[in-house]
Amino acid sequence: MKPSYLKASMLLCAVLGAFAADATASVIDNTSIVSSISPFGYPDTATYGQTFTVGADNVLNSFSMYLYGNNQSLDFRGYVAGWDGSKATSILYTSPTRSVTPGQGLMEFSFDTGSLSLTAGQKYVMFLSVSDLGTQEYSTYNMPATNNSYAGGDFVYFNNGLDFGALTTQAWECRECGFGDVAFKAAFSPSTGDVPEPASLALLGLGFAGMAALRRKA
Repeated sequence: MKPSYLKASMLLCAVLGAFAADATASVIDNTSIVSSISPFGYPDTATYGQTFTVGADNVLNSFSMYLYGNNQSLDFRGYVAGWDGSKATSILYTSPTRSVTPGQGLMEFSFDTGSLSLTAGQKYVMFLSVSDLGTQEYSTYNMPATNNSYAGGDFVYFNNGLDFGALTTQAWECRECGFGDVAFKAAFSPSTGDVPEPASLALLGLGFAGMAALRRKA
């Protein structure tokens, strides 16, 4: 195999692989902001979250949540956990510490979860919490809310203060209690063991045809 053919075939496979992944990925974009829910922060309402239901694309790659308002600095972390209908179960993802500072306006916080494999059809919770970070300045941030258009979950919260362990051992105060949804985004992809969809198979066929043409030319 000539080096030029090897480089061309590798490039073709990479492009087709990226195109096929993009074609099958799915995104929940629930960001039509119409109101807000507050207060989030230290010391009382330490945890704000959103439950969501996993579809056929069950690998969570990233999610975003939003904050605005207040005039104090605040440290928090983003999390993903299982959800049993009243509380979080096992914590599946914990972000590095993130910070907000006064005067930033509406802030989107995106979290890269890697390739977090979840179970299709099951409900989970994404949330922000200050409860594992110790004493901070008093703060009351707003979390933007939408028009309750997302059918797979709801806004949830817990006044757990600095008791992080309570998130998985006690029922949260608001357990999908009709407040609607907060603004959030979540990006999913299929698990690597899934059977390719027809569009992906067609792309793969084109890739092999292109490689064969390059080989004949070589």
